Formats: sequence, C-alpha cells, structure tokens
Amino acid sequence: MRSNQNNLHRGSLRGTAAACFLALVASCHSHDDDGNVITSGPGAGSTGAFTFSGDVASDGTPVQRGEFFDCTAVRLDGGTPDIESWSILTGPGGALANIGGTDMVRFVAGDPGFYVIEAVDFDGSRGTYGFNVANDPANLMVVDVVAGTDSDPVAASLATGGDTDLFIAERIGGSSAPQVLARADRSGDRLISTNLAYKIQDLAADDAGNLTAIRTESTLTAALVRLDRDLNEDTSFSAPDLGTTQWRELVAMTRGGETLVPVDLNGGSLLRLDATGAPAGGTPEMSLLDLGLPFADIIDVATDIDGAAYVATTTQIARVATTGAVDTVYWSPEDQVAIRGIATDEDGVLFVALQDADGGQCGSIRKLDWTGLEFRRLIEFSDGTEFAARKILAPVSLGVYPDGAWRLYDDIVTLNPNFPSAAWILAADPPTNN
Repeated sequence: MRSNQNNLHRGSLRGTAAACFLALVASCHSHDDDGNVITSGPGAGSTGAFTFSGDVASDGTPVQRGEFFDCTAVRLDGGTPDIESWSILTGPGGALANIGGTDMVRFVAGDPGFYVIEAVDFDGSRGTYGFNVANDPANLMVVDVVAGTDSDPVAASLATGGDTDLFIAERIGGSSAPQVLARADRSGDRLISTNLAYKIQDLAADDAGNLTAIRTESTLTAALVRLDRDLNEDTSFSAPDLGTTQWRELVAMTRGGETLVPVDLNGGSLLRLDATGAPAGGTPEMSLLDLGLPFADIIDVATDIDGAAYVATTTQIARVATTGAVDTVYWSPEDQVAIRGIATDEDGVLFVALQDADGGQCGSIRKLDWTGLEFRRLIEFSDGTEFAARKILAPVSLGVYPDGAWRLYDDIVTLNPNFPSAAWILAADPPTNN
C-alpha cells in the first residue's frame, strides 16, 4: 500500500498528473446531517483561508465508509495555495493520500461520523473542511443463481468483454458433466451457449469480445484456445510449443487483444502472444515480461487499459508495466486474508476478490486506486427478494466492465432453504454505487 498517513507534508507529495484522477469519486462538499455535527472546533463546510472543491456527486449523497474523494484547496481570492501539510483534525479513522500538486489531497473514508481535514500553507495560512461520512449499506445486486451442486474441484470462470459482454464458463456437476460456455448480457441472461468437450481452467476477453481460454494439455499450443464473440473456435490461432517449459493455467488479455500467460522462463515471466497466437515480440524470448513474483505462487493475472499487467499470489500483487518495470509491493492484504482473483476497469481501479478470516468463512471485494491504495471494501449481497443481506462466502472468479460494474462468482452450497440446490451466485456492484 502507498502512503495514507493522517498527516501529509509537501516533501512527500507525488507529481502525479491531475489527468490520472479516477472518475469514481464522491462529493467534496458539506453535509450537515442531524446528530453528526460537532459542537466545538471547526464546523461543517469550509472555514479559514481556503475553500475546498472536488467532483460533486449528482445526487448530493455523502461519501460512504471505505470510499474516497479528491479535494483541492483554493485561496479565497481564487489563487492556488502552496500547501505545506494536510491533516485529519477530527474523525473516526480515515486516511489521506498523495495524488498530485500540493493543493490536492485524497481522503479515504473511515468509519461513519463527522470529519475535519486541515490544510496549512507555507505562509502559515490555514483552512479546514468539515463533512460527514455515511454508513456503508449492503448494495450488491443479485444477478443470477445457478442450480446444481459443485462437486468438481475446478469451479468457474468469468470474463467481461467490452461494455456489455459477460462470458461464463460453468463447471458444475463433477468431472463427467459437460462444461457450458456462455455469453450473457449485463443482467446475466444467456444469449448464446455451447457445450465444450474440454474444461476451461481460465478465461479472458478483449474489448471486441474475442476470448482466449486455457485448458489442461501437454503443450501450450494445445492448451490455449481462441474463440470469437459467438463462441466459435478460431482454428488459425496457434500458440508456440514451449517444450518442457512450464506454464500456469492462467490467462489474461489486453483490451487490444494480446494474450498473456505466466511461463517459467527467465525465472518466471509473462509470455505475450498476438491475435494469431504468435509471440508478440517475434520470438518467445523477445516476448517476455518479468513476473515480479514467484512463478509457482501465481494465482491470477489481469491487465489494465494501458496494457500493464497485474500479477497476484495469495498474499501480494505486483504491477508489471509494458516497459517491463515491476512494482513487486503494489499491494498486500492484511494477515489471514487470501487473494482469490483480480480484475481492472478502464479508470485504473484494481478489483481484488479475497477470502477473509473474519469470524469464520467469508470473503470481500476490495478496490485499489492506481497507486495501490485501498479505498473500498464490499462484503455483502442484498436484493430484498430471494435473499436477505448475507456475506460473500467464497469468491472464486471476478469480472469487471470498463465502467467499473463488476460480477462475482461466489462458490457456495446453499443460499436459502427454499433453494437447496443453488451452487453459486452471480452478484454485482452497480457503477452508480462505486
């Protein structure tokens, strides 16, 4: 994780361009909810030498626990201040993070309650901003429930393609059951499906809806399969035969259609393949990016809109730039938490599915910004009809659309006594709630 201490000084502020700001921001304005305004010290809204501005939510709702917003300090005469330090004066938790110029700061919300942040200029000018953080309701939408029992140790795989496509590889019913590959819409309704003679270990899609799937085979050529949006196999696709080189049965695709596979070359690398399966650099040796983490420990791979790759083990995530530069400590969860899957949206948000140790079996979805700062934690399903609010139990696979809406495959045995054969549930966080 990156810097998120309660006091930030100019010497530690990054030079990240304002263009890197995420679209997923909550409002930076006053909220005077009854019972939340303190009776002493700075009050709600802007006071002192500055006003504070940011992207204002269209519905005017306050930021919720675990979310963030970006604030900019402006002098009362409209000028840009040279802030020496930012700090949280009042509030039940929360953190501040560097995001760019000295007049800007990111606030990551802690527990619900009233907060006051302070900015101090080098000339001694001071200003405060008071606001409320709301409670974090269960806002996950149940999209689909699939009947059956999952006795197969290989569970399921999801992939999103473009703005609308959701690809679902269902492995339900044991080793003798056929695997069904389907393309669904955003609501989970299957539009087209096909039975496969093999079982997909992992699945990835590009923005055009092309798929690359990986199955268990003795050669990488046979293991990788390319399919179009209508689930027809592209027989001209042929990955190189790597001989005795090992690979992980994991696959990622860039939005432009390049395929990435973790291979045991040069101590562990990502092999880049073009749309035909040929090495993107001309030869396998010229098409490698350093994994950044031990090859044998890799459990998932994802790419962002710029083509950079994220590589996950159960305990940490590395970011691999297209130049090959590696940030091996991009993010690591707390103790007793295991990473299960990762995916990205087009704004640079990394989504992480986790198995948590929180009073028993449960899971969560975490959201990280482009610096590796965690700003959101989601733990419950609730749709008010078939299911009461309940925790994520065993997250298996995660798919994220470019706009940040996401789909989760949660592997469970029974959701409700009225649905004893339910094997898994597909849920989502609507983008308007991000």
